[in-house]
Amino acid sequence: MKTLKWVCALGVLSSVLFVAGCGGTNQTPLINILLCPPYGFCGQASGLAVVPANEDFRVAVYIKVAGVWWSKPYGGAAVAIADNGTWSADICTGGDDAHSTEVMAYLIPASVVPPECASCDEPPFILLAVGSDRFVRVGAPAGIPEIPPVGTPPPPKEEASTPTPASTPAAM
Repeated sequence: MKTLKWVCALGVLSSVLFVAGCGGTNQTPLINILLCPPYGFCGQASGLAVVPANEDFRVAVYIKVAGVWWSKPYGGAAVAIADNGTWSADICTGGDDAHSTEVMAYLIPASVVPPECASCDEPPFILLAVGSDRFVRVGAPAGIPEIPPVGTPPPPKEEASTPTPASTPAAM
């Protein structure tokens, strides 16, 4: 847990130093996801965006649940960037969102409506996005199947094969 705190602290520090060193309006747009609740918990994904004018940009957020991607906080919406460059989005708006394994954030012009994603195989490609960041949630299972969404029927059970009587020595 101490390592995670240091990683988050270094991420925040590098972003703050980047912002502090960017005088003027010729900044290269940048977005970072800095905080997410751990796997299994609900809350806000939040981060920092570095843009020439905050009111000209928004953040489109998507989460991966049971292998597919969903728009957050809801389809076709993007969240505003505060005056200090921070942003946050509710990543738990229903279903099994607490068990999302990844969060994706795109920095887009305010005039762009982000594509709605409801059970998409891949995160959307947003042509006009000027930056993006991907975050794997702490505690997310690695290398094991994700928890299926609520209401998904269980997979069929495999039946054990039994030898037929004709192939046994007693039948000969």
